[in-house]
Amino acid sequence: MAQSQSVAHYISDSENDIDKEIQPSGNTETVKRKKQNRRKWVPLCTYNDKDDIINKINNDSIWSKTHTNITSEGKRVYYRCNQVKWRGKQCPASIHLLYHSENECITMYKSEDDHLHQESRSIGINQQSKEVICELFKMKIKPKRMLELLEEKGLPVPKKQQLSNYLTSLREKCYDGINNDDDDDDNVSNDDDDKNNFRFFVTTKRLLFNASISNKIHVDATYKLIWQGFPCFIIGTTDIIKQFHPYGFAVCSNEKEKDFEFIFSYICDGLRNLNLQMNEQELVLIHMRKRVEKKLNLVEDKALHDEIMNDVEALYL
Repeated sequence: MAQSQSVAHYISDSENDIDKEIQPSGNTETVKRKKQNRRKWVPLCTYNDKDDIINKINNDSIWSKTHTNITSEGKRVYYRCNQVKWRGKQCPASIHLLYHSENECITMYKSEDDHLHQESRSIGINQQSKEVICELFKMKIKPKRMLELLEEKGLPVPKKQQLSNYLTSLREKCYDGINNDDDDDDNVSNDDDDKNNFRFFVTTKRLLFNASISNKIHVDATYKLIWQGFPCFIIGTTDIIKQFHPYGFAVCSNEKEKDFEFIFSYICDGLRNLNLQMNEQELVLIHMRKRVEKKLNLVEDKALHDEIMNDVEALYL
C-alpha cells in the first residue's frame, strides 16, 4: 500500500549527470568541463512493498532500468524514459528508486525535467486494443474490419503484421485449449465426429493426377493460410528439382487423427473414381529431421549421435 511521506529533495552528483566537452586546440586536446548541471530529484511516494512499486513502473510502460548506485542511504536504481531510442539523444525525464538501508521502505524520485520527445514510441499492441481485438476475434471479424473498428473507437491501430502475429497467437491458444480440455477429461469419447465439427477437401482432376505419378506425399497445416479462422492443410508432392505440386487443400475444424484419415481416404477415393491408381507413398519427415540434426550438433558423444540418426532413418523404412 503506497504511503506518501515528506522526503527532502535529492541532488544527484552522479557522473552520468555531469556534461563533459572535449575540444581540440592545435596539437593538444584540452578538456573543458561545463558547469555541472546537477539533476534535482523530487520525491513522489514511498512504498512498503517492493512488488507494488515494480508493478507501477511496469504498468506505466515508459521506464527502463539503466544502472544502480550503492550509497550510504541505500541502493538507488535509476530508470530512463524508453520512449526514445537507447542510442541517440535521451529524454531528460527519469526516475529512480531508493531502497532504504535502515528499513524496508522504497521511495520513488522523479527528476524535475519534463519529457521532451514529441510522441510516444509504441512497442507492440496497446493493451486496450488487444482487449478489443480479442472480442472481435471471438466474433469472427475479419482483420481488415478489426483495424477499421479500432480506428472508429479512437484506439491505437497496430500495423497489419502486428495484428497478423497477434491473431496467430490467439488461434494457437484457442486450439491448445481445445486439445488440453479433451486430454484432461477421461470421460470424453475419442470420437470427434460431432455435428459441430466439419472437414472438407478441395481438388480437381488435374491436381489428383499429380498423386497418381508420385511416391512421396507432403502434408502441412499453415497458419499463414486460413479460412474463416481455421488453418488450411496443404497436400502435395515435390519433384526432383524441388518444385511443389499440390494435390489440393483441406480445411478441418480440428487437427486430429480422423481429420488426416479423411484427407488421405478422399484422395484415394478420388483416384479410384478417375480410374487412377495411387503409388505406394513414402513418409517425409523433413522438418523433424532438420531439427534433430540441429540439436545433435550439441551432442559430444559421436556414437549417440549416429544411433539417433539411425533411428530417424528407420522411420523411413
